[in-house]
Amino acid sequence: MFYPTSLFTVFVCLLIFVSAAPLPLNRIQKRQTKFVTVTRRADQASSNPKIPALGIPTMDIPTITTPYLPTSFVPPIVTKSPSPQPSQPPQKTEESALPSNTPTNAPTIPETSQDTSPNYNDSSDSKAESAPSGIFWGLTYSPYNVDGSCPSYDKVVSDMKTISGATSHIRLYSTDCGQLENAVKAITENKLPLDVYAGVWISNGADRAQNEINDIINVAKKYGSSLIKGISIGNEDIFKGTIDESALINSINSARQAFKAAGLGHIPVYTTDTDAKFTQKMADACDLLQVNIYTVFDNNFVSIKASVDSILARVNNLKNIAGNKKIRIGETGFPSDGNSGTQSGNLKDQTEFANSIVCKLRAANVEYFFFEAKDAQWKKTESPLERSFGVYTSDFKQKLDLSKLGKC
Repeated sequence: MFYPTSLFTVFVCLLIFVSAAPLPLNRIQKRQTKFVTVTRRADQASSNPKIPALGIPTMDIPTITTPYLPTSFVPPIVTKSPSPQPSQPPQKTEESALPSNTPTNAPTIPETSQDTSPNYNDSSDSKAESAPSGIFWGLTYSPYNVDGSCPSYDKVVSDMKTISGATSHIRLYSTDCGQLENAVKAITENKLPLDVYAGVWISNGADRAQNEINDIINVAKKYGSSLIKGISIGNEDIFKGTIDESALINSINSARQAFKAAGLGHIPVYTTDTDAKFTQKMADACDLLQVNIYTVFDNNFVSIKASVDSILARVNNLKNIAGNKKIRIGETGFPSDGNSGTQSGNLKDQTEFANSIVCKLRAANVEYFFFEAKDAQWKKTESPLERSFGVYTSDFKQKLDLSKLGKC
């Protein structure tokens, strides 16, 4: 006999079975989010872990908020060096930024000279030029647009043409945004009187560091290595606490090995850090010492002249660990805006500082990079002081009266 209640029971069971069945894979995939947060900060030692052991990349866990824009790669933010004895950064435990193995597929550069234990301090390269092309011995250059995006090649060409009137040497921190290739290409195609000091950014892990090593090798292969005069492995990474000393030394040695294998053994390899953080072991690992020295953060400010005198004194204090190796200032400068807590940035003091440092270091035959070519308005989270060290405004309008600088 047929009972309506039995039919109802069967219908309910069937409905429960269908509802519990798993979603097809393609439907699950379509429901996955495609958004990750992209941070433009590259030096947040307080939130980023130390660089891991050689060959082990870091991995950031993304926050699902902002669409990922491939054209806006993380640009490095350059941290200013405070007083000669900066506060101790957070202690970390992991190790290096670079893989321990030399890349097996590193391209060879045919036109470079053979590497036979080069002397980076010979008479042709050991002294600063007494009459450099332009005002400054060198300028640091970060190419980013005001919104933090990568500039076009035409914009880099325009920047290089402007910079070439103020210096004959530029320092880069990274290969991000194709900046090394764009700079070398612009200088080559326009026959500009500039050369380049390249950088490998190691604060964001092994993968990025290795990619930047390969970028430098590939640029040298494509355009020749004659314009690349030096390579810094990192910038203030001991000061920032993103790596420890032994790991940094391993990183320098790994990078040097990779460049040597590619035929670039004649190019000096070193790191850049604050003078207070440079140790004998670091000096021994570097082909030269490159140090960042600022006085705007000092508590004992007396005058611009006294500040400039103290910079040269701090360079001389490094001679004990440098031995016969060159000491170059990787960054020094003064802001035109903002406040450090002890000193206020303004155009008058920036101009006085620039003129004093140019004359003082030229007379002492000390190579230096003045920080920086243009104001860094792309550093949206930084203070006005951090954004106003430029010789030019962020759109490369002249800020300092260069015609009055360097008349020592």
